[in-house]
Parts: sequence; C-alpha cells; structure tokens
Amino acid sequence: MVTFANEKSIETIAVIGGTTQFQNAQRATIEIRAARDETNFEELRAIYTDSKALSEIEVNDGNGGQSLQLDFTLPMELSLKDIDGEQLWCMKLAQRSALEIAQEKQAASINDTQLALIELAGMIGGGE
Repeated sequence: MVTFANEKSIETIAVIGGTTQFQNAQRATIEIRAARDETNFEELRAIYTDSKALSEIEVNDGNGGQSLQLDFTLPMELSLKDIDGEQLWCMKLAQRSALEIAQEKQAASINDTQLALIELAGMIGGGE
C-alpha cells in the first residue's frame, strides 16, 4: 500500500525504485503499480498532478516493512499497461534534487521579503 501526503492511499501490486536521466539530470525514480480495478484514472490523475500530495509517499509492503519517500514530485508517466498479461496502472515519478529544493525555498523567501517591503513602503507612504 502507498499513502500520499494528502492521506490518499492506493493498494499496490509493486513499488519499484530506480534511476533515470530526466530533465537534464540523473534522478531517482519510483514507479507505483496498482491493479486496474483498484483505482481509476481520475483519482490517479488528481494525485499525479498534486506536488504537495507527492512530497511524501509512505510505502508499506504488507509484511511490516515501511519506507518514506520524499520529494518525488516530478511526474514522468501515468498510464495503463499490460504487464505479464495483467492491466496495471503505472505512475512513474522522479525526485527533485537537493539544489532544486533549496532554490524553491530561496525563491519563496525572496517573495516573502518583497511582499514585506511593499507593505512597509505602503505604511511609510501613508497608505493603508
């Protein structure tokens, strides 16, 4: 079973880790496979396009093994595939790099600073 940060869960057939070249970088990947009748495209699409939901993925193997996968927020593939004669939903995600995460935090900090300066300028200029 896989549980996403938005608390949605999907019963899985397999969760496969790997690496690949994606967006000009070598990245860790995770492929989540679920039976066709376990979920539907709309439910998967809602998760697949929600970076906050993908920021933390808890994997439970059903035998007591658990892991937490962080920042697999780059969507690579969402498809229905015939694998060994079985129709499976396949969601493949790539992990953001530490540099990309730091840059995003820095951009948010700069934005907060700019908003504070605008507010301060309004107060100094006599604006409400």
